[in-house]
Parts: sequence; C-alpha cells; structure tokens
Amino acid sequence: MPGRIYVAPPNCHTIIADGCVRLLRGPKENCARPAIDPLFRSVAESCGRHAVGVILTGNLNDGTAGLAAIKHCGGVAISQDPDDAAYPEMPRSAAEHVPLDYCIPLAEMPELLVELAGRDDQKGDDQKGDDQKGGYNEDMAMLGRAPHPARRKPGSPKAGPSRAR
Repeated sequence: MPGRIYVAPPNCHTIIADGCVRLLRGPKENCARPAIDPLFRSVAESCGRHAVGVILTGNLNDGTAGLAAIKHCGGVAISQDPDDAAYPEMPRSAAEHVPLDYCIPLAEMPELLVELAGRDDQKGDDQKGDDQKGGYNEDMAMLGRAPHPARRKPGSPKAGPSRAR
C-alpha cells in the first residue's frame, strides 16, 4: 500500500482488512457512504501505534469516532485548526472529543506528515499500541460492534469487502 493513493468510489466505504484495501457497502455513517470513520477504525485495528489519522475541513462530525479509535490504539491524531478551515465542524468535533497530538493550519500539514512518515516509530513505545489495541477490540465488543464492519463469507449475497483495484 505504500506509494499509492486510493480513492473511495461512490456508495462504498474503504477499509483496511488483512493487510489489503477493501471496499464495503456497509450502512451509511454520518449520513454518508463513503465515510472516514470506517476507514479510521480499520486502520486503528490494523496498524495500532503506527496509524496516523488526519481530519481536515468538513461538515458534521465524520472522522471523530475513527480518530478516537486511532488515538486509543496509540496512533497519532491530527486535525486542521478549526480557525483555519473553510468548514470547521469536522476539525472542531475532533478537537473537542479526541486528545489531539497536533492541531495545525493546513499550510503546515505537509511538513508534519513528511516528518511523521520519516520516523521509524511515531510513539517510541513498542508495547503501547499493542496493549491499547486489545483494549480497543474489547471496547468495540462491549458496544456490540465489530472493530470494523463485519465481513460476510465469500459467495453470499452482498459478499463482504472486495479488493480495491
């Protein structure tokens, strides 16, 4: 997946499962499909402390729950400064509900992302993400949700995630 850009097609959530980018026609979240929360939750589960989530300008609160999952698993939570955003609702929601590692203007985002991508280990604690990841899975089970949208067996109607091409 490194060195590639994936764009979610209409009416499909993009998730990471078993090391692959997959498409899922799950329920709408925040009145949208695709939404960022399913992707962020799957990244939190798959990548733990190596995950980086970024919330940029936008309406409603899409991304807040997924960014919280990334943070809970030891990853890095970043939001555009709401005062810098054309539509500040998404970054404001993230700032109000997630302990952000960075809340910066859009103009500073590329430099930060390049810096984070160059680090061998964002958090420096090999066990932190793994311990928190287990807690995340338990938290999601208590809420009655799979860590990311449930997969169906291949061949069934509305078969689960398909590989992105």
